[in-house]
Amino acid sequence: MYTSDQEVIEAIRLGCQKDSALKWVYHECTPMVRQLGWNYSLSMEDCMDVLQEAIITFWQKVISTEFVLTAKISTYIYQICQNKFNSKNRDGKKAVLIDINSIEDTFGEDSTNSEESYTSNSVKLAIFLNELGERCRNLIKDYYAGTSMKVLATKYDYSNPESATAQKHKCLKQLRKKFENTPH
Repeated sequence: MYTSDQEVIEAIRLGCQKDSALKWVYHECTPMVRQLGWNYSLSMEDCMDVLQEAIITFWQKVISTEFVLTAKISTYIYQICQNKFNSKNRDGKKAVLIDINSIEDTFGEDSTNSEESYTSNSVKLAIFLNELGERCRNLIKDYYAGTSMKVLATKYDYSNPESATAQKHKCLKQLRKKFENTPH
């Protein structure tokens, strides 16, 4: 519907097409905010709440006469969301992150953990990581341990860091799918 960010800003400022412009922004920014929320271990509900807050902030800035957009709208919204996620983290409202490096200690094949512990995210993660296979599991662990994509490409025999990144995304997508298909 909109061909440029400037058209969106003008529609918001004029007010007559404000709703359609804000819906367009919401639609355009939802996938990247979901991904960002996954990185912060937030629920989809929290992600969508933050996105709505970011869009309100954006709208308030646009209708003020001093606002000048110096980046793409999606980049601006992304940065607002990232700041809000960081704020939630600092305020202690962030979900507990799972320590991927301690998976082996958390769960073993012959483990006799109680039913209660099976519902914890770290146990689920351990199970799901084991289901991914050794190569995916190690790639994810190495990535979250801080290994650069260049080093991972060499270690796992990918032709370049972009190929390693693509494989990491595939592995994480599989892992995410397993979490999404599990009753909470």
